[in-house]
Amino acid sequence: LQGSIKKGAGMNHSSTLLPIPSTLEPPIGLSKYNQALTDFNLFHYEYMQHLNVINASGHEVPFTDIDRDNFKEMIVRNCNLSLVQDYAARFAMLVVLKEEEMANVHVSSLFTLILTAIFALVGAVGAIGNLLTVWVIYSTTSLHSHTNLFLASLAISDLLLIVVGVPFDVLHAWRATDSLVARLPAYCEITSTSISLFTFASTLTIVSLTFERYVAICHPFSLRMWFDRKKVIRLIYVLWFFAAVPSLYIGLQFKRVTRDWCGASHVIEQGRCDYVNYGFSFQIEMAISAVVHMHTAPTAECPAGGVSTAQGGRRVSRMYSTVSNMSAPPASPLLQMHMRDSAVPPMSQQAQRMVMKMLFTVTTVFFVCYLPYHVQRLIVMYARCDSAICEMLYPITGLLQYVSATLNPIIYNLMSIRFRAAFRRQMSELLIRRKRDLSSIVRI
Repeated sequence: LQGSIKKGAGMNHSSTLLPIPSTLEPPIGLSKYNQALTDFNLFHYEYMQHLNVINASGHEVPFTDIDRDNFKEMIVRNCNLSLVQDYAARFAMLVVLKEEEMANVHVSSLFTLILTAIFALVGAVGAIGNLLTVWVIYSTTSLHSHTNLFLASLAISDLLLIVVGVPFDVLHAWRATDSLVARLPAYCEITSTSISLFTFASTLTIVSLTFERYVAICHPFSLRMWFDRKKVIRLIYVLWFFAAVPSLYIGLQFKRVTRDWCGASHVIEQGRCDYVNYGFSFQIEMAISAVVHMHTAPTAECPAGGVSTAQGGRRVSRMYSTVSNMSAPPASPLLQMHMRDSAVPPMSQQAQRMVMKMLFTVTTVFFVCYLPYHVQRLIVMYARCDSAICEMLYPITGLLQYVSATLNPIIYNLMSIRFRAAFRRQMSELLIRRKRDLSSIVRI
């Protein structure tokens, strides 16, 4: 738009409207988008006369796609005017209809195809890996420790996140806002609440797990007071309950909306899921994610008097050596219980350090994968970035969520000898049962 607003012109400009050109009259039998585009051209023509915008030749400026970028700057500068807000809202609706029409004719790109293939691969590996993790921990009694109960809860939340989130983001990438699934009642609210629930559940589980390991290593004689098997199970239920509270708050704000140039959201029948009202929910979730990573620091080094991961082996070994060599009467049952359930015998120090390394790796992967996700959404929220780069970053940063959930079972297998052994044992037993079932069927 190589024009300008006449000095003193505004929304109350009382110049006589020019007659509408016949070329802008709506033809019959157009698609929904083309009909809306024609109607919008009529509105744009009248709107330009109200603004009294002229081009270099002195003629009124008709609306074309070429005008969009330059005209947007004028809209943003005048968003305090009611007619400008009306114009921005109408144009936003027009963009939604255009996106739907483009999706209906299956206009795709190589980037979308590659992204879909990656989503499918990550989703399949993550779903299978987390499902096997839950199955192995549930089926192996020796793995029913405090740490593994938390890891089972984390695997469940990761599994559900992948099952719900991957299809949601694939539909978003293909702009399939009018698909059969996307037209389900409360689709935006249910999917957004579920994704937030599973994300918060993972976050709170990691926080609780790091705290449990901190108490076990730095204050072993207090572990029984804070954690036992029943208390851990109850705590996991409580964590999921508290995860549901902010998730409902966030998820119910998601509607089918379109956002205009002035930053206003408009609820529509079809379109993408997005926020309607409050914007500080992402800040809350990002702050919690940061706290998760910061809580791993105490587990790496205990305060004075505690047992650190680096030096705990030598300290506890000396303590047990001293206790075992003392010619003292047997310890009380309570002390024996604490020593058996809470303190760490010398032979398990290497395993204890391996658990801490695994936990630190899981937490770091979680933080690194979720940080770009939150940063990208904060940029869009505050900078109103709607460029092609921001559109491209949305699915990429979302994909990192599922990468984090997919890597967790791989980390367990690589870093936990007991988990690998239990996994192989369960798979062997499963194969043996299958062979027996097949042989019995053949005999019949």
